[in-house]
Amino acid sequence: MLREILIVGAGTAGLASAIALGKNLTPRNADIRISIFERKEQLSTSGGAVSLTPMAQKLLDELGVLSELDNLGSEGGIQVGSVELFSLRTSRSLGQVRFTDEDGNNYGRFVARRVMRSSLAVAMVAVIEKLENISIHYNKKLVDGYPDENDANRITLRFDDGTTATGDLVLGCDGVHSTTRTQIVDPQNVAEYTGISFIQSTFDASTMKSPFYFQTTALNLSRQISLLTTFCDQNRDNIFIAAILPVSQHVVDQHRAGSGMEFQLTSRAMTTALRYMVRERSRQCTQPCLREMIDKPRDWMLYPVYQVQAGRKWYIDRVLLLGDAAHAMPPRDESSTYALEDAIFFSQILTRYYDSLLQDAFRAFENLRRGLIDKAFDASRKLWQESRDMGLLPSQIKELITPIPSSFEKSTETPKTGTFVTTAAIPVPTHDSFSDLSVYSLAQRYADN
Repeated sequence: MLREILIVGAGTAGLASAIALGKNLTPRNADIRISIFERKEQLSTSGGAVSLTPMAQKLLDELGVLSELDNLGSEGGIQVGSVELFSLRTSRSLGQVRFTDEDGNNYGRFVARRVMRSSLAVAMVAVIEKLENISIHYNKKLVDGYPDENDANRITLRFDDGTTATGDLVLGCDGVHSTTRTQIVDPQNVAEYTGISFIQSTFDASTMKSPFYFQTTALNLSRQISLLTTFCDQNRDNIFIAAILPVSQHVVDQHRAGSGMEFQLTSRAMTTALRYMVRERSRQCTQPCLREMIDKPRDWMLYPVYQVQAGRKWYIDRVLLLGDAAHAMPPRDESSTYALEDAIFFSQILTRYYDSLLQDAFRAFENLRRGLIDKAFDASRKLWQESRDMGLLPSQIKELITPIPSSFEKSTETPKTGTFVTTAAIPVPTHDSFSDLSVYSLAQRYADN
């Protein structure tokens, strides 16, 4: 019987797993304890503004998180009906990627939402605080894990502060650079740099003098650099800007050496170099508002995009990887939809297999998810490579934007009827986990030189 569940990582996958497991398993065992171990000293405020697709919003709603986001008021984010596409060089409109149908209707009652990652974390923690059997422990950097000396059916995690934690099940939700993966589950599956990075910042919208040329979110495309500009709060007080561009491995290595795994800028020289890189590669920009936006930020942050190897191991013994720890892939970097689906589906499978062996639950989860993830990996590789091949014809865009169904859309069959299972599909106009990199990759072949 499961008594203690240990979750490594307090990102989207980790927090969602705790919520789903807490709500699904507590009726089976009121004494079950769920502990989340986060290596940072406090709730993360890094990562800028995240895009929540209609499907991600639906999943968050089923977890009870969406109402908490709404309770944050303006900081709960801004609804996004479409991403407007522009030429960086000529400023002409290239169309838009809609999160509504052609008549402007939402899919179900959801569109996309742009919100600061820190606000999303606050909303998820607010749900957790209402569940008495879940606790979060900060400043717990995982070192390794091993079978418990006194009970082979339990596993012990060791942290860099010398403390340990022992449980019946470990979920590795610690992202693309997962220690759970590299030290316990699959040591050979080390994250690989894709060659693409985000250089990003946030600034006060009231300081702008130029009139805005977009409604909520715009992607400004060129061959050398693309710039995402978006409001990230309901009152439109703050603007998030991100440059998407190739950055050399040498620059990334220098940055990591100076600021650690989180890529937080500590060097004035690096900040200056990043600002120069964005300005230099976007010097062809002709849109006055965008040029002013490029000059506004002083503190740019570098976020390289990494991936893991496809088709690798997701579990071993009593340890399972979820979210980016298991299957981070470009161009769906840090895909909220896949992480949320992993959390919800595994909680339902574990509830169904509660009295069975953990390996049975792990196999059932892999049988449900592996085909979809492998298909997404293949599509991502194709999309990623073709985004660099500028010889594509416009007609080929139709194939590239054909939706890849998520598990919620693929079938009306579910592993077990439970709290969160919803079989009603929400059609999406593009990939169900349509990240900023997906938009960038799909539209890049229409950018001007």
